[in-house]
Amino acid sequence: MTGVPGSGKTTLGRALAGVLGATFVSLDAVKEELWPTSTWADGWALRRAAEAEVLARAHASDDDVVIDIWVAPGRDDARVSALFVDWPEPVVQVACVVAADLAVGRYVARDRSPGPHGPTDERLLQRIRDAVPLMGPLGPG
Repeated sequence: MTGVPGSGKTTLGRALAGVLGATFVSLDAVKEELWPTSTWADGWALRRAAEAEVLARAHASDDDVVIDIWVAPGRDDARVSALFVDWPEPVVQVACVVAADLAVGRYVARDRSPGPHGPTDERLLQRIRDAVPLMGPLGPG
């Protein structure tokens, strides 16, 4: 499940995993778990550790897996796509596409811990708006 923050990845991903009888793994949930267990030098170190943990959980699952991950165009797409190139099972990307203002509104209204996500400031909200028209297929599978 890919899409900008506030696009419905987690909601749809949980529902899809339930219907499929699949394991659901969310990058944000893993970041929340990892955040209090160590001191992170920066957000990138935490993100990379969370990506590695998401993949470890997916590989360890005996079931199909639905992964919820925000892949920022130009920042994450090539790196994250490469993580799935040699995946042992077919990979299907489900892209959650919504209007920028809807995504931003949902993101602002979300109740979240301040820990790993940083401040909800105009810079972040503009990154979400700017990413909406750039979202596309990762092409790993």
